Amino acid sequence: MMPKFLKRKWVKQAIMSLWSKRDDYCGKCSQILTTISEGLTYSACAK
Repeated sequence: MMPKFLKRKWVKQAIMSLWSKRDDYCGKCSQILTTISEGLTYSACAK
């Protein structure tokens, strides 16, 4: 059973557009996380 609001066309379109962009978001997030973890590792090792 799908909730009623998911049956509305604009909601589906919004979800689909977000879903198609998820790879962009994932790529950016992983880059940011990698940068942060590298920075933390560097500062921890520098001591």
